[in-house]
Amino acid sequence: MDRKKLNGLVFMAKVIDRYGIRYNVPRAFLKSKGNLLVILEEEYGDPVKITLDRVSISKVCGHVSESHLPPVPQSLSEVNYNMEHGARPNKVDLHCPPDRNISSILFASFGTPSGDCDNYATGNCHLSDSKAIVERACLGKKKCSVSLWDRDFGIDPCPGIPKSLLIDAQCT
Repeated sequence: MDRKKLNGLVFMAKVIDRYGIRYNVPRAFLKSKGNLLVILEEEYGDPVKITLDRVSISKVCGHVSESHLPPVPQSLSEVNYNMEHGARPNKVDLHCPPDRNISSILFASFGTPSGDCDNYATGNCHLSDSKAIVERACLGKKKCSVSLWDRDFGIDPCPGIPKSLLIDAQCT
């Protein structure tokens, strides 16, 4: 989806998929009240058939690996900090919506998990304590970060093989 913000106005491209034509207005673009939705006529569109749905997020998921490129530093001070402290940015950041906390870890694998956030499995390399380690770091919190190189993982379950970390969590 292509989003552009210009002078406070939000322009979005439509998404055509198996559900038809959908638009998404991210929560970050909305105020708590006083929002105005302007609908411009589209070719062959029928504004009477427009419906608004509120999506409630109950799961959060993240997947990183040693092969993911780190984000580009935004400033020279960030470059210097990373060099001085050996910062490694590959981490899973989980954030629950407002008024919700991480209530359970549905899946966690440090090693070579396969799949993505919708369909996953442990791989040939998997640290059996992965879920317990992530539970200690995240349960009961609104947000948490777990580094791919977190010292809490302790041992390397398969030396010499690039590692990944996949976490799927429930927010209630």
